[in-house]
Amino acid sequence: MRSASPSTYPSHRLTPKMKVFPILLLLGTTWTCQALESSTSSSSAARTLIPHSPESQRFGLPISGFTKNYFRQKTALKEPQPNCRGKLKPPSPFDLWGENEPMVVEEDTQFWPFVVWFRSTVSAPTESGSSLAERTRYFLTNRHIWLEFWEKRTGINLQEIYVNRIKLQSMKKTFPLFLFYIEVITMVLPEMRMEGLHARCEWYVKVANAMYQRVDPDEEPKLYELAKHLEGKLTDSDSKLAALPKTVVLAWANEHRPRIFATPKAQSRTEFELPQHAAIFLNLIFNHLIVELTESLKL
Repeated sequence: MRSASPSTYPSHRLTPKMKVFPILLLLGTTWTCQALESSTSSSSAARTLIPHSPESQRFGLPISGFTKNYFRQKTALKEPQPNCRGKLKPPSPFDLWGENEPMVVEEDTQFWPFVVWFRSTVSAPTESGSSLAERTRYFLTNRHIWLEFWEKRTGINLQEIYVNRIKLQSMKKTFPLFLFYIEVITMVLPEMRMEGLHARCEWYVKVANAMYQRVDPDEEPKLYELAKHLEGKLTDSDSKLAALPKTVVLAWANEHRPRIFATPKAQSRTEFELPQHAAIFLNLIFNHLIVELTESLKL
């Protein structure tokens, strides 16, 4: 079940109306797995390996949603504090969502106020080894577990079809992190028909290889500029790779869910940097959940 809650922001008003969805919530994003047409032989070969069964339409994360109760159990939920006059602050969405109710907004434009609230309500983990650098290193070491999990969900061998075609090692490593970040974002957004799994992965491969196989700036100026920016983030240090896929996530969002950053308040320092509140939201979710989720996949 997915639901949304009222907002204290008049321009981004949320309603408490409950929306009921099928088991797809448990699986995150709904995938159509519609293949992009491509003239390359590698893409043609890849399409023949992609099944068209119902299983190939399911992807997602091994979690039903982000709830207040989860973060409360981890002592990461900041309780509302009274103001200087002893009165409690106006209720936020976190006050209005049920303890075990997945946090989901009703409109893409409500994503920005949501991540602002999330940053002010959920604190970072404090246990040893919970820094972003350490968590990133852990994820990259165990990234094959996520590729295998998604293969079981979809019947699609992501390593063989996509990862093996990526030329640069940094982009190979962060491919599953890119997919994870997008699943986190779409888990709090309303359900909608989106690009297929094949299209999303092919798009990533194209972006990743644009730094290796130079693109024509006149034919694809946006891709050319994105590739130039990504080159500056390439590193051999696993602990410093967290920022690399966030740049690709922003490019994906601008193309497929542009309304999540439609407000002027969501502007970042450059056109390639994920807005700060959104980046912190991803970091908080990642740092809190990634070890627990990854270890659950080993069972």
